[in-house]
Amino acid sequence: MTHQKTATRVEATTLKTKLQCLETAILLKVWGTILKRVNNVSMHLQKVELDLAEAVNLLKSLASFFLEIRKDFDGYERKGMELCGLTSYKIKRKQIRKLKTDEIRDNEEIYFNEPDKFRIHTFYAIIDKLTAEMDRRCQAYIGTLEKFDVLFHLNDVNVTELKEKRLTISKAFCHDIENDIIEELVHLQSFKKFKSWQ
Repeated sequence: MTHQKTATRVEATTLKTKLQCLETAILLKVWGTILKRVNNVSMHLQKVELDLAEAVNLLKSLASFFLEIRKDFDGYERKGMELCGLTSYKIKRKQIRKLKTDEIRDNEEIYFNEPDKFRIHTFYAIIDKLTAEMDRRCQAYIGTLEKFDVLFHLNDVNVTELKEKRLTISKAFCHDIENDIIEELVHLQSFKKFKSWQ
């Protein structure tokens, strides 16, 4: 490293210092776990034979998994300590603005110690954002699933239930679906039953 320019050496030293801290080690363990699970679910979501109900269940399970991670901060903190060999957080100096002579501190802020600050402002913030985003995506899939649920369970419903379900589809796609959709659904149901007997 001595043959590098001074600016490069300073940048490398700064980067090394930032990477050799407990906070980075914890985040490395957390993100490693999260990305592994997200990748696994993503691979399943891309399968051709996947149906919409299974996609919803996969997304719900991922959101639930994020909440389990949220409960295990101490476990990830321990893993981070094992990874980096450090047991303490970087201490950041608390900056307090000097008051002018006519000012009064009326809203004293609550100050957390470094572990609590990291847990609340970083760890929980990441997990809560991921969970909220997963719930939002899940709701989009659930809305679509509710509209087309009858098509996934065509063999399990009778003609009366088909007529009720038709209303849901007709309302959602009033300009695209004709009124004789019930006859088509009954015919498709008969076709599926006939095909399964062969």
